[in-house]
Amino acid sequence: MTNCRSNLIKAAGLFAASIFASTAQSAPIGFGVDGDTTSSTLYTIDFATGMGTVIGSVGAVGFSDVEGISFFGSTLYGIDDSSNSLITIDTTTGVGTSVGALGTNIRNPGFAISTSGLAIAGDSNDLWTIDLMTGAATSLNSSVGFDLEGLTFLGDILFGVDAGEDSLYTIDTMTGVASLVGAGSTLSGLSAEAALATDGINLFAADDDGDYFKIDPLTGLATVITRNGTDVEGLTIRVPEPAALFGMGLLSLCLVRRKARS
Repeated sequence: MTNCRSNLIKAAGLFAASIFASTAQSAPIGFGVDGDTTSSTLYTIDFATGMGTVIGSVGAVGFSDVEGISFFGSTLYGIDDSSNSLITIDTTTGVGTSVGALGTNIRNPGFAISTSGLAIAGDSNDLWTIDLMTGAATSLNSSVGFDLEGLTFLGDILFGVDAGEDSLYTIDTMTGVASLVGAGSTLSGLSAEAALATDGINLFAADDDGDYFKIDPLTGLATVITRNGTDVEGLTIRVPEPAALFGMGLLSLCLVRRKARS
C-alpha cells in the first residue's frame, strides 16, 4: 500500500512536471457556488487558501438555489433545487440557462459528471442519473443509506462524502451502492451541505461553513486546508482529460493491487 501510494505521488509529479510545468507546484483553481446567497453566487476557488473570487450571479436569470455543479468538457452544469432543474452556467459571467426540468424534487444535491457524460445527482439517501440533454432525472438508488451531498468523478470512479458520517465513499454507478473508503470519520467538522471536487489526483471537500479539506482518495484521510474559506455548496475543477485519465489509471492500479493483497 505504501509503495503504491509512493508510486502514485512520484508518477503524478513527473506527469505534472512534463505537461503542466508552469503550474506543477500550484494548488488547483476551481469553481464554487453558494446557493444560500440571494442569487446563488458563483466563485473561482483557490484551493491553496479556500478563498473565492466572485464571478457573478447565477440567480440573475431566476435560479436562486444552485448547489451541485460539474463540468462536462468545457460546459459547466448545475442543479437548481429551487426550480428542480438542470442548468448550464457561463463561467465568465455566472449567468445560468435552463436545460430542463428534473421531474423530481432534489434538495441540497451533490452532482458529478464523468468524462463519458454519465451524470449523477444525490441528496439524502437518494441517487439519480441525469440526462444532460433534457435534464430528466431517473432513480438509481432510493435507499443508499448515506447522505451523499458531495459527489465527484475521479476518472470513472464516483466518490461521495457524507458529512454526517465524516467519511468518504466510492459509489457503484450501476447500482448506487456506496462503500466506505478507509476507516472513515476523517472529515470532522464538515457540515451537512458539503461539496466534493477533484484535480485528477486528489479530492477536495468544502462546505457552506467555509471548511476546506484535501483528501487522499486511496485512504480517505483528510488534511484541513482552512476553516475560514469561502462558503460553498457546490464545487468543481475543470480537469484536462489527460490528467483525469492518468489519475484514474494510477488510482485503479493501486486499488487492484490493494485488493489482491487483502
